[in-house]
Amino acid sequence: MNDTPAEPAAPPEPSAMTVAQLKAELRTRAVPCGGVFDRHELEALLERAREEGTGDDRVREAAQAEVTAAAKAAPSTPSAADAEQEELRELLKSMPGGDKVDVDEAMVTMRRAMADPQALSVLQDVATNPKCMQAMQELATQGDAAYEKYANDREVMEALSKLTSVLGSS
Repeated sequence: MNDTPAEPAAPPEPSAMTVAQLKAELRTRAVPCGGVFDRHELEALLERAREEGTGDDRVREAAQAEVTAAAKAAPSTPSAADAEQEELRELLKSMPGGDKVDVDEAMVTMRRAMADPQALSVLQDVATNPKCMQAMQELATQGDAAYEKYANDREVMEALSKLTSVLGSS
């Protein structure tokens, strides 16, 4: 019989994590990621932080324990928030690139936008501009390639800048 404690489970590979999980671990490790929009860049930041030992693993483990405890304490019956998330998930499935969106992160952003008149105004401006909507869909699905395509398009870059300023980038 071996009395040595079991090794802690290895953290998931960044490529297997959601954007929200990547950002959460980066924040826990005190690695700034607010201006990073590309998933691959987030993965690289996290891999580098892990390699360099950036951040205190005990803090990360404490945060993980809090999440686990909250999940165990949560009621098992579906709530209105769960129904809202499922509705958003179904809506996203019907949109180009929607399957790549982190639903939890989208819900937080949506709630923040609904409570902010300025954010609602900017969202409405973008939603009623077909060119900007097309660009936003391409940015969501194609990342850097779409960003390069629209980098010199003043109208699209202004819309993206406004969205980022009112919704935040994290």
